[in-house]
Amino acid sequence: MTNDFRGPDEPLMPLGRRTFHEYWPLSVGPERIYRSIRWGREVEVFVLDGRQYSDPVGAPDGPGKSLLGREQRDWLLAGVTGSTATWKVLVTSSPLSILRSAQGPQDDYVSYEHELGVILDTFRDAGVQNFVWLTADVHWGQAIEYPQRGFWEFVGSPIGANPRSAPRPSPPPSGHSSASCSSTSGCTAASSRMRPQPH
Repeated sequence: MTNDFRGPDEPLMPLGRRTFHEYWPLSVGPERIYRSIRWGREVEVFVLDGRQYSDPVGAPDGPGKSLLGREQRDWLLAGVTGSTATWKVLVTSSPLSILRSAQGPQDDYVSYEHELGVILDTFRDAGVQNFVWLTADVHWGQAIEYPQRGFWEFVGSPIGANPRSAPRPSPPPSGHSSASCSSTSGCTAASSRMRPQPH
């Protein structure tokens, strides 16, 4: 396997997909990984697939470039804007705004900013509240608040990650706040602003 392989034209995709489903069978079908999971009235989780349908990471960013592919993006937008759950939790392997290296392109939303903007604009225009992102793929834990957009991103870390020895992430964009987190000790800065808003 090739590290970070992606896209519908990747020759290893059928083998990678089959291996994934053999290890982790899903009821959504032999090819589809993205799905939603509802837990009562309070929570709906949207699990995204940032590999199978992705355009090349090095392609120029713009309206024609997608991390999710059109079908999955349309499913996500319809699902989140139509959800009646108090909390909408979006799960993806790709960090939203962490600049991991000065060398581009990067294997996350930093290389797909246009599509991320479309998603966030759609949520804002539809009045979506109480949504959070759970992301990963870095070797530290972090909580990032996006107050102008009204949501948080929680970056999961390996269970043994130590924030004192982990590489320091780049500061979040202007107007955002951040907390360093550890899987064993939690976040070093907590906020009382994360409260669910009534429907």
